[in-house]
Amino acid sequence: MGYKALVIVEMFSASIDQQTIFQHTLIDEKWTKINSISSTWKVSFKEVVKRDYAISIITEDIRKAKKKSRIPSLNIGIQLSGEEVILESFKSGGNG
Repeated sequence: MGYKALVIVEMFSASIDQQTIFQHTLIDEKWTKINSISSTWKVSFKEVVKRDYAISIITEDIRKAKKKSRIPSLNIGIQLSGEEVILESFKSGGNG
């Protein structure tokens, strides 16, 4: 089982057009946007990919998207695991 990454991206002073270009760049790199959690993405790696290499791919993809979109500044948080990313929704009136 390969690594699965949960990546949180915080953009500063980014226009809607810049955000759109950034998002399309990551989608082209086979990332998946988690629409239910703003600015959050997931990306998976094959079993043969080592942890350090997965991190370098993630940061290179982010740099590429940042450069292409011309976003002036952003921060990211990365969580890597061999397990799938678990997503839950809690709606009002439900059990949460």
